[in-house]
Amino acid sequence: MPRSNGGSYETAHFVGARPTLLRLLLSPALADPIAIDFTARVTSTIDYGGFLGPVVNVGDIITGRYVYESTTPDANHLSAVGDYRHNEVPFGITLDVNGLVFRTDPAAVDFLVELGDNHRGSGDFYLLRSYNNIFAVSVPSAEIRAVDNHILWYLQDFTGAAQNSPALPELPPMLAAWPIRNLQITSDNYGFVENGYFAINAEITSVTAAAPVPNPPRSFCSAPASSACGRGGSGAGSGECPRV
Repeated sequence: MPRSNGGSYETAHFVGARPTLLRLLLSPALADPIAIDFTARVTSTIDYGGFLGPVVNVGDIITGRYVYESTTPDANHLSAVGDYRHNEVPFGITLDVNGLVFRTDPAAVDFLVELGDNHRGSGDFYLLRSYNNIFAVSVPSAEIRAVDNHILWYLQDFTGAAQNSPALPELPPMLAAWPIRNLQITSDNYGFVENGYFAINAEITSVTAAAPVPNPPRSFCSAPASSACGRGGSGAGSGECPRV
């Protein structure tokens, strides 16, 4: 708790407050998640097993949205690279091509926003990866290997002129500054099932800001810190309420 200033009323008023309530009231508010809409044009497909059927073809348009939190801390120690990992809803990416939806799994969010500023031989890059996903169509899993459904979205400029910081932006990228604008949707069981792979490759054609996405509200917990209201209901005594 901040040091009192001459025993002010505001400080004295919280002396008897439960620790969880006090932390919630004094902690800074989270920024609204940022949502970016985009389109991409399919440039090629690989589908030896016929999983996509006739639905996805070269020239088709993919519509999509990705959502991230602008205040997410940088987890990369390199000064030229920023890694911003997201592990809860509403963060992630959703794609739609002719009614087939490929999206981040809301029950197991693992979504990375990575930015590089003139990093070694890679130049500038703006990359999104969603590691755990739900696909409308997917290659089959093998008994000894689960299928890997992956979404990769990236912009790259080998000259290093597209951006001047790896900090997480609050505005959409300026697409004209990026010579390389790729999107890839892949489903792969790494050869454990014959022809168990498909890929949709596309070029990103537009990027625009979408309406802000409200943060999930925080709930106030009236139970004592020793109760099972701890995160995940473990009863470990954290005294923190889950976000709902």
